[in-house]
Amino acid sequence: MKHSRRKSIYHKLSVCFVAGEVDLLESRTLLSAEPFRDPISLTAGTGTQLTNQPRFHWESPGAGVIRYDLFINRVGERSTPIYRAENIIGSFPNHETTDGLPNGEYEVWIRADFDDGGCTRWGKTPSLLSIVAEHPLSLFNPAQTSVQTYRPEFRWGAVEDVSHYEIWISRDGERTPVIRETGLPTPEFTPAQDLEPGHYQILAARSLE
Repeated sequence: MKHSRRKSIYHKLSVCFVAGEVDLLESRTLLSAEPFRDPISLTAGTGTQLTNQPRFHWESPGAGVIRYDLFINRVGERSTPIYRAENIIGSFPNHETTDGLPNGEYEVWIRADFDDGGCTRWGKTPSLLSIVAEHPLSLFNPAQTSVQTYRPEFRWGAVEDVSHYEIWISRDGERTPVIRETGLPTPEFTPAQDLEPGHYQILAARSLE
């Protein structure tokens, strides 16, 4: 992706008139162009996501922002966005995709435009996103909703031709996991630490690699 920012060239001439003739005193060229700001860092929404509509958060680049531009492409296909929001406006630097993304591997880019005509760079490297939520897996164990152990064994349905699985355990109603284990070779997992008494939600995902 390339920036297409206009640059204005001004030629400044200083002259005086002497008996009807022009006496050229000075000639110089001034270049007027707003420099690119540093790239913005995404702080949430990337990595492995168990939803087809991730919500992205990023750092505020400072005052004067008039809009953000979010660009998502499949890995290696940077000329063709699979999702783009070019006019994100709001006080809070975040955006939830309005269209569901298919399972897959993506690159995510974000930039800001400012009221003085400047903008941030896209960045040298993208933030990587992996969507693995299109085909949820069903838990076989625990079969009941209430267990009497702090370290239950979790098992879910196996899928052919996948390299590994991931499990996400969070408190009910919260999105931040208390346990997140990746790279599981088989569709089973037992926590290495006790879970505190409470209500939890468990999501099991398969890898597409």
